Amino acid sequence: MKKHLRFLVVGIMMLTCSMSFAQAYKTLSFPDDRKEEVSSYEKEWTAKIGEDTWTIQNFNNNSYKNDWAFIKCGRKSNASVASVTTAFVMDKAIEKIVINFGALKNADKINSIKLRVCSDLTCVTADEEIDVTKEAGEQIVTISSPAKNKVYQLVCDCQAAGANGIIQLNSIAYYEKGSSVDEPAVPEVPAAKGDGTLENPFNCTAANQKALELASGDKSATTYYIKGKVASIKSAFSTQFGNVSLYLSEDGTEVGQFYVYRALYLENKKWNGEEPNVKAGDEIIVNGYLTNYNGTPETAQNDAYIYSINGQTKPNAPAVDISNTPETAYSVKKAIELIAAGEGLASEVYVKGVVTEVTEVSAQFGNATFNIGDAADGEALKAFRLKYLENSAFTEATADVLKVGDKVILKGKLVNYSGSNQIGNGYIYSHNGLTTGISVVNSEKQSSGKVYNLSGQEVDKNYKGLVIINGKVIRK
Repeated sequence: MKKHLRFLVVGIMMLTCSMSFAQAYKTLSFPDDRKEEVSSYEKEWTAKIGEDTWTIQNFNNNSYKNDWAFIKCGRKSNASVASVTTAFVMDKAIEKIVINFGALKNADKINSIKLRVCSDLTCVTADEEIDVTKEAGEQIVTISSPAKNKVYQLVCDCQAAGANGIIQLNSIAYYEKGSSVDEPAVPEVPAAKGDGTLENPFNCTAANQKALELASGDKSATTYYIKGKVASIKSAFSTQFGNVSLYLSEDGTEVGQFYVYRALYLENKKWNGEEPNVKAGDEIIVNGYLTNYNGTPETAQNDAYIYSINGQTKPNAPAVDISNTPETAYSVKKAIELIAAGEGLASEVYVKGVVTEVTEVSAQFGNATFNIGDAADGEALKAFRLKYLENSAFTEATADVLKVGDKVILKGKLVNYSGSNQIGNGYIYSHNGLTTGISVVNSEKQSSGKVYNLSGQEVDKNYKGLVIINGKVIRK
């Protein structure tokens, strides 16, 4: 067997191995109970399991709403040191710590991974420092002198790695002295099968092997068919991008899985929102080019598509139209119900609500991102990068017009993007009853020299903020 193929099989086994343990005394897993959204690789945050907390530095969970059961560290263009530290002292003597790495990429860019045992919460000085094996899978760390009232810190020291998130951490489990921790039981990876044709498609093992025959960064000269069951979905089909990223395996488990990256829908078309989405357990056949992405075998980005889903090879005919009028604008609650139903989402719709949070108004890009609800504290729908009245761009003059509590009707398309219910690709149809641009005032007002607010109401000349004088918007 060629060297790189042997490493492939070993790597897949390490990635999917499982262990038999006694009950851990404490376990940190993800998403944690706080479900805090952390999309930065440069942030300190807190994870919580029950009453226990951990201080996490420079790890990213890319929003728990994406169903990430892990966190990642390591940065593309900068060196970084990431850590996970118990924010409490263990009242038991811990002898074994099992660290589950879902994946490690670019291992040559990882300076070290260490487990530090400290006597105080600052963990400035370590009583013991243990090197952790830089391999995917469950790594057992043994404490040489187990004792009560210790703090435990995992530290990952990475160079600029050429890619973000090279270390994927699934969990950390802490075992008392005397607990039984068995060595890994490696599941059997299915043998490679198929020749990559439609009549005899690759299984996932064969697809992994074929992709790793390529030099890093190269793409196969031809497309191949790969068949398997969906093990998990990293990024579901959405109308924003029209593609999907998922893990495929022979039996729907993580054993020997293959990564399908940004593949289009049936008939090599973008998903339009009216078709059923793929889900775990679906049997699919993928057609596309293979690539070796820095040691990870996968389909080439936007160069693959789902040939069939449970035997179906053609999209369903469009059947649902949820379009409406400003007068029949949906409530936020109804809009979220329509998103959950997943039908008719290619239609433009009107949704009414109250602004509950303003995230960004950009004069540079001419759009605004904010949340609306049926009430100030109701369930939120995210308005993503919408333009202003009459589909006009936000400007410096209108950058401050949107306020919490404003009543709006929005026009756009509904979507669930990575777990977030949104309306996008549209504009604000009405703002506190106004449907035309703020500089449009009747002819008498335009030439009167009087001062009006943005709702067209006459105000005192001492009024501060954006006002209209002789048909022009100025700031006072």
